[in-house]
Amino acid sequence: MPMKQITLILFLLCAPFSLALADVYTETAMKTIATCYDVENKVGVDLAKCVADKMKSYANPLDYKVNIQMDNLTKATSGTITILMYNKNGYRISCTGTASQTISITQCLSGQGQPLTKGQDLSISPP
Repeated sequence: MPMKQITLILFLLCAPFSLALADVYTETAMKTIATCYDVENKVGVDLAKCVADKMKSYANPLDYKVNIQMDNLTKATSGTITILMYNKNGYRISCTGTASQTISITQCLSGQGQPLTKGQDLSISPP
């Protein structure tokens, strides 16, 4: 069997496993963000620290990074929240929603992008 066919077969066998791991990690990350924001009342840098501290204790075999962007750093008024999860293989999950007293995620999209090179991080520009 040619090498290209073997590589394709291995990819097709591993891809569902990777997606399942991403789903578990996504669910864990979303619950952690909600706990830090909704229950522990963390916003801004405190939210990021809370999520980072809690996520260290969870398995992250695909080495996902989580970025949280909010246009409002107070719970007194409603704002938008964007959560971006990505890994070095180029797989990305982007979720958007609203944040006021609680976080409400309205949409998540996922897709495969270009793999990141060693030492490279995804460039995210603030609005």
